[in-house]
Amino acid sequence: MESRGSSLPTVAREWTGIMQFPVTTQASLHELLERLRKDNRDSLTILVLGKSGVGKSSTVNSIFGERVCVVSAFQSETIRPTVASRTRAGFTVNVIDTPGLVEAGCVNDQAVDAIRRFILDKPVDVVLYVDRLDGYRVDSLDRQIPIVLVENSGRCATNDEGEKILPNKTVWLTNLMRTIVEVVTAEKAAKYTIDERMIKGTDGNWWHKLITVPLFLFQLKVLYPLIRARIFADIDEGTEDE
Repeated sequence: MESRGSSLPTVAREWTGIMQFPVTTQASLHELLERLRKDNRDSLTILVLGKSGVGKSSTVNSIFGERVCVVSAFQSETIRPTVASRTRAGFTVNVIDTPGLVEAGCVNDQAVDAIRRFILDKPVDVVLYVDRLDGYRVDSLDRQIPIVLVENSGRCATNDEGEKILPNKTVWLTNLMRTIVEVVTAEKAAKYTIDERMIKGTDGNWWHKLITVPLFLFQLKVLYPLIRARIFADIDEGTEDE
């Protein structure tokens, strides 16, 4: 059972799932962990956000190589934020899975509030926003942030080493983790911690300030508008379909 409390686990489990990956993938992941160590880090915390049923929990499971989140096809099973933590050779990887930001075409205020409370005072290194490719619309803003394709299906093709690959032969798990490490170790990157005062402010508009987390983490001024525009575009489309 993974932690559902208000803090990251004080003692992380050994990352045994990494042994389930092909040897080549294991070597690549160890190389990336070593790169983080050389950047004077002993942990990596990833906050996973996205709409309901887009594959957030499946992606978390794929990262660890083991089932740390309950998953069902096209249906959100995450009702509150959870954190899975694994340690390998003294380095800890924390991944925070979250409930969907949008449910049935509407912003899920309950989920947003749960996420807000869960991440209070937690240093976060990177935000991973997940969306389905078959429902994804390319926007001009998308070209300004790192985008990585993943394939969580059990029918995903593999290369000669047994690594899961995309149609262009890219080993997607290694590519995903490499992109995350590049964001974290970028020259201007830094851990960002949200506290109650920063979220509520003087006007209490904590929803707006929660979405500024990716803004600070990626050091880009476009991520909040991108996510917000995408959410409300989906809502508008759903209204038109009705």
